[in-house]
Amino acid sequence: IASAPVLALRYSTTILPSAPMMRGFTPAERSARTKFEVSGGKIYDPVGVEFVPAGTSLMGPNSFWNDNAATLAASFQTAWNFNTVRIVTCLAGGCECCAANTTTASNDLNAIVTAFTSRKMVVIIDYHQLLEGKTATAGDITAATTFWQTQAEAFKTNPYVWFNLFN
Repeated sequence: IASAPVLALRYSTTILPSAPMMRGFTPAERSARTKFEVSGGKIYDPVGVEFVPAGTSLMGPNSFWNDNAATLAASFQTAWNFNTVRIVTCLAGGCECCAANTTTASNDLNAIVTAFTSRKMVVIIDYHQLLEGKTATAGDITAATTFWQTQAEAFKTNPYVWFNLFN
């Protein structure tokens, strides 16, 4: 008798502290803070609360599926308790794996970033362009450099936008 393949799902759980852990900042120091910081092996958000990333990946501009990522911010934060999303992003021609899928409901990266970061959720922009295991060519590196220069300029004042340089 042939047996059906078994799909094993792996997940991890992060235990979040029941009460936020604050750095020893004075109220004036807290109000002046504008960025994340790493200290003593912990990440602290812009107001000094310990930040433990908890979230998932979503499809973004020119990616594989036609999901509207921007509409999910509220439910991901309230129903799932997520504070982080990783947005799979490809260049206008689509990722190497799926170049045919370039028009999605999530092609507006600014709208996605605004939807999540306005809720103080971290958005990790993932440059997902290359096939896994591929060595980047000089042209790939030039394209990535241009992409990241554009993103850095667009989001330079938003501490809730982080970069995943190559998938």
